[in-house]
Amino acid sequence: MKINKALCLGLMVAVLVGGLTGTGQAASTWYTCQVDGAGPTNSSAGARIFLTDTADPPAFQNQEFQVPQSRANQFLAVALEAISQGRRVKAYTNLDKGTIPTVTAIYLQAQ
Repeated sequence: MKINKALCLGLMVAVLVGGLTGTGQAASTWYTCQVDGAGPTNSSAGARIFLTDTADPPAFQNQEFQVPQSRANQFLAVALEAISQGRRVKAYTNLDKGTIPTVTAIYLQAQ
């Protein structure tokens, strides 16, 4: 019985410590953004888009985001159109700490 209590207590402490110090993943959500830059990378990683959240206060500013390599051309087309027309985009992304966040959907906003 003492072993079970000790094991249970040990597991609870490990979960609490892991929850306080673990990096975890940020939940994905939609952001309305200004596109600060976009282009292909010099590696096989595909492309990157730099975005600034337009909320007050912004969740991020000039943040680098990776895009799915299989859809890099489509994502770049939307980002470059937004830059050339001075329009905003709606981007669905995560803000994982310690990694370059990923944009998984992007839409050009109407004026």
